[in-house]
Amino acid sequence: MTFNTKVMGCWWQEDKGEWKVKLRETREGQEPREFEETCDLLLHATGVSYGKNLVRYMHLAKDG
Repeated sequence: MTFNTKVMGCWWQEDKGEWKVKLRETREGQEPREFEETCDLLLHATGVSYGKNLVRYMHLAKDG
């Protein structure tokens, strides 16, 4: 898992059967660093359970 990093773009590479992901890491007191990684599985996590929605999802989990 990587923190303080944003996905700048991602592209499916059909010939290689993998994702190419461009990332931008920001750390306090340092210049941002852009780099690329590849992966076989790319999960889209937009934070649907963040903030005000979290209470709703916690209620569903508690009640089964």
